[in-house]
Amino acid sequence: ATGQYCDRCLPGYGGHPDCVDDCTNPLVSCNGHGATVTGTWPSCVCPTCLKGFAGPKCDRCATGFENYPTCADRCAVSTTCSGNAESVTGTTGNCVCQCRKGYAPPDCASCLHGYSGNPCADNCQNVTVSCGPNGAAVTTAQVGCKCFCKKGWGGEKCDTCATGFAGANCSTCARGFTGDNCDTCAAGFTGHPACYEACSSVSVSCSGRASAVTTTALAGVCQCTCLTGFAGLRCESCADGYNGPQCTDACTNVNVSCGGRATSVFGTAGVCTCQCKPNYEGFLCDTCAPKYRTGYPQCLPDCTDVLTSCGPHATSVSGSNGNCTCTCKAGYTGALCI
Repeated sequence: ATGQYCDRCLPGYGGHPDCVDDCTNPLVSCNGHGATVTGTWPSCVCPTCLKGFAGPKCDRCATGFENYPTCADRCAVSTTCSGNAESVTGTTGNCVCQCRKGYAPPDCASCLHGYSGNPCADNCQNVTVSCGPNGAAVTTAQVGCKCFCKKGWGGEKCDTCATGFAGANCSTCARGFTGDNCDTCAAGFTGHPACYEACSSVSVSCSGRASAVTTTALAGVCQCTCLTGFAGLRCESCADGYNGPQCTDACTNVNVSCGGRATSVFGTAGVCTCQCKPNYEGFLCDTCAPKYRTGYPQCLPDCTDVLTSCGPHATSVSGSNGNCTCTCKAGYTGALCI
């Protein structure tokens, strides 16, 4: 009772002078933990308890909560996160839900904007949700959503570059394409929308390092005739014996630097010195040595010197132009007296 003379009932009580619970005030009937109350005294019923509480009078903790009357959350996906979370972290009373896609924090009990239904699903009303950051508009399709992508983007979810576009932001034309909308084939390419190599330009097909380019049986696969020093399908690398950005002579291969007419080679940056075979001379072994004057590049013995033409076991030599006849010392025989 209340009042100056205790002659009336407090809110939630009725029937003065008895002043019993009249089942109208959840604070009274449900221990302050109910949202609604129904029934008549003495059978008041609390059909909807506040989160964390349970029982006909909201007089105990619900599953997943503890320590009545505070009933702190014990951090369980089923209770803390409405069963709609991938996981939950934190400690009792301070839980954090990692909601599943489409559900809104903090308790994953409702759908995020752009999702609806049960379970929460993409409703094709939010372009960012349905198409990602590269979508321009979205509509409902017969199955799922239909995205209209921003310039340069393509794919069902606008998550890949559209045909003709490339780059991290799909903002530049891909190789072989040109134009404001990257919708035509660039010079040296043909066959839109594929825009494969036409095999008509050494700059395009052969890295600018070929003397000629021709087509093959496969569309877009070209045959390059590489310049000296270059190799590879597109003349994109240095041939053996060459190195550096311009693929200059590396002075490491006698066949490259000395025409195969040396026993070894040394030097750097295209300035090579060759250790010539006996019948050649010069920095690159590109002339015949004395007594080998029968014509470069063969440089055969000229049959004027016994040691040169026949070796140490001959007494004389005759002939010309590499067709030498040796007269051997006693005990030796053969064309070269060996």
